[in-house]
Amino acid sequence: MMNKQSASSTLVVGVPENCYASLVYLAYELGYFQRSNLNIILKQYASGRHALRHMVNNHLDLAIAGEIPVVMQAFQRPELRILCSVGSSDREAWLLGRSDRGVTDIDNLRRKTVGIKYGSGYHHILSRYLDHYSLSDEEVILRCYETGAQLPQAIKSGEVDAISYPHSIKFPFGGDTAELFGAAAVPIRAGGIYRLWFNLVTTKRIIETSRQQIEGLLSTLSAAQAFLKSDTDRAATLVGNQLGVDMDRIKEVWSRLTLGVALDEGLLENIEHTRRWIAEHNIKGQWNPPSPQTLISPSFAGEINALN
Repeated sequence: MMNKQSASSTLVVGVPENCYASLVYLAYELGYFQRSNLNIILKQYASGRHALRHMVNNHLDLAIAGEIPVVMQAFQRPELRILCSVGSSDREAWLLGRSDRGVTDIDNLRRKTVGIKYGSGYHHILSRYLDHYSLSDEEVILRCYETGAQLPQAIKSGEVDAISYPHSIKFPFGGDTAELFGAAAVPIRAGGIYRLWFNLVTTKRIIETSRQQIEGLLSTLSAAQAFLKSDTDRAATLVGNQLGVDMDRIKEVWSRLTLGVALDEGLLENIEHTRRWIAEHNIKGQWNPPSPQTLISPSFAGEINALN
């Protein structure tokens, strides 16, 4: 995935293997990076959280990740910066419930036991859902597990009635998950409650050393956004080439997403809410939270506004 520029001009971007990075995949497939004389290497990861982890360990220059893991990392990594969002969704499935116990909607969680990995991003999203439905800690029993890997077996065995789990991340195109979660487990979608933003993230150092390349990258992503709107079927086929998924499944996922290069007030609000939640639950220990104004880089706000 390289053209013949010098190694010093290369940007390595970590992308999740799902539709949240559609604009990046589309720009690559359309040849926009090469056409703009950009040397971009894409590296795929199981999730944005994994890509972000490799970025903070200096294996990547940029990554696509949700704001929750970015805020959590920024407590120890104050050099992190969000350049922009490349999409968002408030219609994904962050919960699984057992239908045989009547848990097919968030409102069904009263007097039910929910498995969580304490302090995870999906614990945070669950808390937002419970707040929205005015469900107190006394009404919903939270059972904590050390790792997220324990949650599928917990719901399959019946230890819990539901789990807070990144179903839309782990299984972005659905599929038969009965063997992992049990036949009774169903994904729960709750639109309009929590909008997750998928963000292009880098560090202060990369912004200082690679401004011209980043400007070019943002421009190509905007061009990919315009192409997606003008020829959705072709765009879905091209993104499907990268993800190994057919056009119709890509379009079904896109129906739940808003894709575009932007900086939205909703992202600022989410960052503020997340950092307060982390502090209230003492998840990161010392209270040294990143402010939204620090975490979101103002360096390219003018360029982003001009693209929209």
